Amino acid sequence: MQSRGMQRWLSLRLAERFGVWSNDEKSFPFPNAFIWDIFRRLLSDLPRSSAFEPDILTWRIMAVLPELIEKGGFDAPCRYFRSGSDPLKLYQFARRMADLFDQYTVYRPEMLRAWEQGGGDEDEPWQAVLWRRLAGEGRPAHKGAVLETFLEMAGQGAVSQDQLPARVAVFGIPSLPPMHLAVFQALAHYVEINLFLLNPSREYWGDIVSAREAMRRKRQLSFDGFIESDLYLSAGNPLLASLGGLGRDFFRMLLENLDFEEEHSCFGEPTENSLLHALQSDILMLRERPGRNAPRLMVGEDDLSVRIHSCHSPLREMEVLHDQLLDLFDSSADLKPNDIVVMIPDIETYAPYISAVFEGMGDEHRIPFRIADRGMRGQNEVADAFFKILALPGGRCGAAQVLDILEAPAVLRSAGMTTGDLDVVRGWVRETGIRWGIDAQDRQRHGVPAYEQNSWRAGLDRLLLGYACGDGDRLLDGILPFAPVEGGQAHPLGSFVDFAEKLFAVAGGLHKSRSAAQWADFLEEVLDLFFQTSRDFEEELEALRQQVRRLREHAGAARYETEIPLEVVRNCLDEALQQSASAHGFLAGGVTFCALLPMRAIPFRVVVLAGMNDGVFPRTPQPAGFDLIARRPRPGDRSVRSEDRYLFLEALVSAREQLLISYVGQSVRDGSSLPPSVLVSELLDVIERGFQLKEGRLLDQLVVEHRLQAFHPAYFAENSGLFSYSRENAAARAARLSACLLYTSDAADEEDSVDLGGRRII
Repeated sequence: MQSRGMQRWLSLRLAERFGVWSNDEKSFPFPNAFIWDIFRRLLSDLPRSSAFEPDILTWRIMAVLPELIEKGGFDAPCRYFRSGSDPLKLYQFARRMADLFDQYTVYRPEMLRAWEQGGGDEDEPWQAVLWRRLAGEGRPAHKGAVLETFLEMAGQGAVSQDQLPARVAVFGIPSLPPMHLAVFQALAHYVEINLFLLNPSREYWGDIVSAREAMRRKRQLSFDGFIESDLYLSAGNPLLASLGGLGRDFFRMLLENLDFEEEHSCFGEPTENSLLHALQSDILMLRERPGRNAPRLMVGEDDLSVRIHSCHSPLREMEVLHDQLLDLFDSSADLKPNDIVVMIPDIETYAPYISAVFEGMGDEHRIPFRIADRGMRGQNEVADAFFKILALPGGRCGAAQVLDILEAPAVLRSAGMTTGDLDVVRGWVRETGIRWGIDAQDRQRHGVPAYEQNSWRAGLDRLLLGYACGDGDRLLDGILPFAPVEGGQAHPLGSFVDFAEKLFAVAGGLHKSRSAAQWADFLEEVLDLFFQTSRDFEEELEALRQQVRRLREHAGAARYETEIPLEVVRNCLDEALQQSASAHGFLAGGVTFCALLPMRAIPFRVVVLAGMNDGVFPRTPQPAGFDLIARRPRPGDRSVRSEDRYLFLEALVSAREQLLISYVGQSVRDGSSLPPSVLVSELLDVIERGFQLKEGRLLDQLVVEHRLQAFHPAYFAENSGLFSYSRENAAARAARLSACLLYTSDAADEEDSVDLGGRRII
């Protein structure tokens, strides 16, 4: 499998089956890790980590690229660098190339083999030159070359079954590159390989095409003399044809490249007792409405299985979602929070709004929840404070910037201070007139005259002298003592001064360039200075230390010893922390909020897709202009946009009872309409064509447009179609009506009426 979320779900199912299940980290490896482990079992000279892994390859490219650029022929890198003296640009370009070469080893190994034999690309010949320099002499140990060696051994029968696992199960993966399929095909001659795959339709759907693809093919073939009526292109089910391209290509590759001994299908019986189930049934049966065997279906006015909510902002989306979930719990007594999943394309952006809404409710309306898939930078308080320290050289050491670091709980505890001490320190900083700059020399580095007034050095001197002599009426050696510091404040004063001195010493050291290994040593010292190991922060601190150690290990494996500035190290660590998202919190009790990632096709009674905004999902990544895979694509290549479209289809199929979708569909500035994701629009088009109400327009029932404010009167009026469970908003609305009655004798209009005893306000 290739999803920690799927791993968690499968572990829970196995625990239900066997009573207990543990130590599943080694039982459920990702495909890349599993295949490299197989290679290492059969080829003993392979290292645990390949020198062609992107993290190591980045530093190797940084080491050789400047020299190659000077020799000429590297037009694309030269256009990017303009001058080769920017280390940060060099690192970012090397990182991009390392990721690109890693894709080449998986999807274009034959191209790399041709490069190694002296060939080159006609469009980007500099990539072949760079690759030959990285591959060096002999047989390189990248995945493409090792695959070739493995297939030779497997074809010659030189593989011992004792070196292989007894059985391999590939569980729930939506797509695999041809390289992985070749490995599994070779292994199948020695061990049992079981593929557990999710197929949205029980009919053969390898030849269906979307309406757009059908038009493109007809237009293309018309130029070749074909008559359009002679061309038969089937759409089958429009949603499956449009969204299922990734799965269709994958199943076709399986049939073409793998030899199956047995095939078992486990499809449930289709039902049409709700709009959601009818949509799923049409996908399962590969039918289109309206059609010969599938007329337009009547939808009941009380059918709530599919709802789309148009809001003004992410905050309003979460407020609306909270009310919707409370209503679901009211209407279904056996529905539990862990039966609900909320998937969001940009979980980092929505995480603060989720916490603000779901944590801000009283106990009566509190819904337990967990947020998964957040990057370590977003949820690690230690990492956040650590990066604020690393940002000191780029700022002016303003009073707010320094106190913001001290306010971090981990730093405050390590400094031996309490929140009460922090309040005292804030008063000292304000009253001593500390504004910005460490001292006069630091201010001079920022291009201003070297004066010390209102700097940290001047303020700390006043505090220490005030504690020492207690006389604030006269100058002592040109310094006015800060008299309010008393004897009982000795401990917070000493702790604060010690913290400031260490912080400014570190800030001075951050200006110096070092090798990656020296930076790792220096940063570990910074962690020791400002973060005390404790039970509350032990896991976060260790995760950060691990990333610092990896910086040393990766650069050391690449033998990169050139000195680099802080900005390169900071960019490297920040990127690593952002990518180190885990499934911590997934299916851990309560409503699960998670990222909208591949392999989220886990059955939940209620599936919520939030943040489905136009231009956000599906993603449209912009490949580099020198990306040869994007320039000459092939079937089986990875496509982020196709992955997202298939993910939307999986989410639609995996919802057992209800599917809720929300998006920012109204401008917060002027209320103008904003379109949803094109995938939501496609779903609405299919519903409008194939389903109907007895009276009225179906989309008017499905799409709910919400108001800008949660306390709008429509949420507390009868028969408005909107509702709220918020006592606070109801009270605010009632207070507004009472205030209006003080100035007018007219009765409140019907829109302003509030039924405080209704079901909506508990």
